Amino acid sequence: MADIKQMETDAEGREVYFLANKLYRLTDSGAVKIDILDENAFKCFYPVSKSNFWLSPVLPSYSSVLYHYVGGLMFHIPNPFSNTINLIHSYGPDKFIMSALLETAVYEKGRFYPLMPAPSRNSFSKFFLTDISVIWLIDHYRKLFQYRHGRYHEYLPDKAITDFSFHNINSGIILAKDELYSVTGQGVKLLYKNSLLSDAQKILWLPDKQLILVGKNGLILVFANSVLTHISNRHKESLNQIVFSAPDNIWISGEKGIILYSGSKKYKSDRKVKTSFTISNLVSFAVPLNNEYGVALADFDGDGNTDIYTVRIYEQNRLFINNYKNKNELPENFLNDEIVKRNAAGTKNTSGETAKELKLGVAVADIDNDNDQDIYLCYLVGTNRLLINNGNGFFRNVSEKKKRACVDMNRSNAAVFADVDNDGDLDLFVTSEEGSNRLFLNDGTGHFADITHTSGLATTGGGMCASFADVNNDSLPDLAVSFWHPQNKLYINESKNGKVRFRDITSETDIAKAPPAKSNAVTFADVNNDGFIDLFIANRKSPNRLYINNGKGIFIDKTDTYFKPENYLTNGAVLQILTWMAIWICIFPM
Repeated sequence: MADIKQMETDAEGREVYFLANKLYRLTDSGAVKIDILDENAFKCFYPVSKSNFWLSPVLPSYSSVLYHYVGGLMFHIPNPFSNTINLIHSYGPDKFIMSALLETAVYEKGRFYPLMPAPSRNSFSKFFLTDISVIWLIDHYRKLFQYRHGRYHEYLPDKAITDFSFHNINSGIILAKDELYSVTGQGVKLLYKNSLLSDAQKILWLPDKQLILVGKNGLILVFANSVLTHISNRHKESLNQIVFSAPDNIWISGEKGIILYSGSKKYKSDRKVKTSFTISNLVSFAVPLNNEYGVALADFDGDGNTDIYTVRIYEQNRLFINNYKNKNELPENFLNDEIVKRNAAGTKNTSGETAKELKLGVAVADIDNDNDQDIYLCYLVGTNRLLINNGNGFFRNVSEKKKRACVDMNRSNAAVFADVDNDGDLDLFVTSEEGSNRLFLNDGTGHFADITHTSGLATTGGGMCASFADVNNDSLPDLAVSFWHPQNKLYINESKNGKVRFRDITSETDIAKAPPAKSNAVTFADVNNDGFIDLFIANRKSPNRLYINNGKGIFIDKTDTYFKPENYLTNGAVLQILTWMAIWICIFPM
């Protein structure tokens, strides 16, 4: 049976809708499917009325797209988000607040107004507001914030917030593990503590001041007049949604399509129910996953042919071994996926699906100077991985060993290798969305020391991709790093006498003139054949930029000279030297 992912009431608080693989409306006769968009799986929705919906589906690119369905017509709404929208909430007629990864915006009078990023640099899982001057928010780190007049204030910073429910901006209840807190105009204070609360996942504060809590293994609790009551429920599916619809209807949903109801309506139940709740079930569904992100080309097995390693964010990576031997004949199947055979997946799970790990980037280099190509993998969730090549394309996973640069990077996107200290071995730079980018110094054997802070490369988050090149012709590799927020950075390598040091010269270049642009890829090449390395930056929600080197490592924005205006979502770029200069760009049309 399909899990119910979201349950909402309409703007008037009377009709109830829920989302599984499709969108449904609950009527007096049961659940009715609403067929308004079929080609993509919904991520979230908001029902204004029976004929008015806001919807955000998941695209193959995992970028954001927003639709407004009204009066039988579907309208595509341009939006400021780059990643998938995870939450849509209404706070008044034609007024909405929406959240995506690292981004929040309000929508009023047909326009979006971005809010500043949260201090935790994460997306939000819940909002409460009546206007945009004051907003209560929970992020996906389970932190509680109040956004007041343009600034964020964190409440209960030492608590993991489970949920909240408000009557108005100065009257609410917060659940934090086994504790309830009350919100008043005077602040937030402890209201009640009980170990039973630990298994609750959602709360609803009813108009009559009763608090309903639902959670794991069919848990239903009622808190009223400082007394907590456990409601008997023979159904053990975990419950994760609860809504109230006028005049007296309570709806609870959760795993395996379970829907529990309490109120004056009469429903037929498909099971014998001993409580005041009745139950209905949905059919199951599945979402196919097949997303290739990072890619690396190298001769892994030493046969002279170029092999291909691809990173699949949700599923098992692929290693295509090139068996092409006859130059006069191209066989039909000369690339074979041997990821499991060669122990190159970077995970103990060889069944195919690795959805909880969220892999994204790959870098290949001979890190231990034994003349074969090793593999470094970047993970959005969990620790990065290092696979050492045994010499013939078979690998051993050394990720759990000490000094292997395999730490939790807080959403690591990309890694690049370069000999930053000119000692004859390749060092490693890794980006991080939510923590500091890292620089690891190689001792020549494939063991690394973290020198991020002493090298001058510490950051506070936002790093996406990076590229090394000698931009000032001093024989040292310099570094460009793309950021979603704040701006992109250019570092000059000033290492001397074995001491590695980078200096941020962004402010001396035109890179500093560009506002934060959700930049994805950075790459170097001599675009105009003047002997100096130039810089191309691929952006996700604004035009890509080309910076020309003035010969001293200072970059001038010459985008308009070389490119026509564009409106593409760009995720990667490679500058390739042929008999002429070609720019290969990975794009998704908007």
